[in-house]
Amino acid sequence: PTGNTLSPTGNGTTTTDSNPNPTTGNSSPVTVTSGGSNQTIDAGLYQPASLGNYVWEDLNKNGIQEAGEPGVNGVTVLLKNAGGIVLQTTVTTTNAGTAGYYQFTNLAPGDYIVMFMTPTGYNETTPNTTADNNDSDADPTTGNSPITNLVSGESDQTVDAGIYRPATIGDYVWRDTDGDGIQDPGEPGINGVTVLLKDATTLATLQTTVTTTGGPSGTAGYYNFTVDPGTYVVMFMAPTGNTLSPTGNGTTTTDSDPNPTTGNSNPVTVTSGGSNQTIDAGLYQPASLGNYVWEDLNKNGIQEAGEPGVN
Repeated sequence: PTGNTLSPTGNGTTTTDSNPNPTTGNSSPVTVTSGGSNQTIDAGLYQPASLGNYVWEDLNKNGIQEAGEPGVNGVTVLLKNAGGIVLQTTVTTTNAGTAGYYQFTNLAPGDYIVMFMTPTGYNETTPNTTADNNDSDADPTTGNSPITNLVSGESDQTVDAGIYRPATIGDYVWRDTDGDGIQDPGEPGINGVTVLLKDATTLATLQTTVTTTGGPSGTAGYYNFTVDPGTYVVMFMAPTGNTLSPTGNGTTTTDSDPNPTTGNSNPVTVTSGGSNQTIDAGLYQPASLGNYVWEDLNKNGIQEAGEPGVN
């Protein structure tokens, strides 16, 4: 019948197999003798199945398809059998005005694996974090989904993959000569300052670096971390004899960010492919001021021999 396909031959037993050639519909010749009976000429029918859905950029790397996270076109997707043999290949494209969709059709019932070929510059997100219709199914190491079993006529539109791009956090440590917490012209960068990247929740150290010459102007004092999307704290280790500048002065790009007591910045959130290059720290060295009160015996304003200090 229309919409149906004859099952493959050669499986099962004589009494349980499907006999007709799937292309012609004809069985092999059947010979019966006087009074005989052959009740084994059977035909299985199935309706083609389909498998697909969606690749999106997981901006916050939480493994969930959320509003505002875009689909990604041009991602190569492979359909494989349970043994890993590639059966079909396609690429994600726009469907109904939304990017990121793929589809495999006219599939026989059976077990399938979908493999997502992560584009250069991207990584696979965290898989299987929520309901099957809006999570990511691809294993971050192999790119393979779990095995999907399709039955006759089934359309499984839940095999998705989230991908993300690394982000960056960084910027600058400078000598705050006037101690006002603002990057003023002529105040130099400082190399060799240890900077820690910490988890915003646990404050566990994730990466460590030191400031060095670089940045857009090739000057001293720059650092940079390459990170997954997420929320972090940056900690600046003030060298011995230095104090962190006050916060809350200047602009986002010219202020000093770490708490002078803890050395920690406020939490910094970056999304897929994002960059926050505004986390800076000013350092100053304590100064001193003083000297002397004396009795000016002749009131001429000059410290002269024999004029005593006054405690």
